[in-house]
Amino acid sequence: MSVPDEATAKLCKVAKQAGVNVIMGMHERNTETSNASLFNSLLFIDNHGEIIGKHRKLIPTGGEPLIWGQGDGSTLKSYNTTAGKICWEIFMPLARNAIYESGAQILAAPTWDKSPNWIQSMQHIAREGGLFVVSSCMAFRMSDIPEEYDFKKLYPKDREWINVGNSCIIAPNGKILAGPLEAEEGILYADIDLNQIIAAKRIFDVVGHYSRPDVFEFGLKK
Repeated sequence: MSVPDEATAKLCKVAKQAGVNVIMGMHERNTETSNASLFNSLLFIDNHGEIIGKHRKLIPTGGEPLIWGQGDGSTLKSYNTTAGKICWEIFMPLARNAIYESGAQILAAPTWDKSPNWIQSMQHIAREGGLFVVSSCMAFRMSDIPEEYDFKKLYPKDREWINVGNSCIIAPNGKILAGPLEAEEGILYADIDLNQIIAAKRIFDVVGHYSRPDVFEFGLKK
């Protein structure tokens, strides 16, 4: 996908019709230069059907550099929506600190990691940042792989799930509000009270009264 193109136009149309904010993962082409390199990106669309931003993953993980290039700090920011101020970048402590400084209220965390350890990390990050975390993990069946791809034969024939998911929604106090949704496809819903963020940060505000700028120095290159 490119930003914008026919695919993003369809997403924008649906977001406007439904009156919802959309955060969509995508393979993004670098239309600003060669139109040939790919980035592992998130697209942000508001409830009016307008593209409000995108985020390119800073460091492709494991074997991902074979496909995706590295993002840069220019897309490490939050976006105002009717649901709150939303951002993304999850497992890098310094990147998270930049997110917290942006005033993010909802952290979108798409992942392939289905492990209990990941959920524990999301609960910690919710408490650390005093924000809500929406962790969306891909639920992927063997039947989702077309028969024409030879690598499908590498899996046991009786295997049903390639990835069981474990998506969840977590409150600023670390409590799981919805999910984890394991080995099934579905939609998770949760009522979010942004006042819980105020309550959490009254005790611990990692970029506020706990930041100690007299001891630590932090900056984000533009």
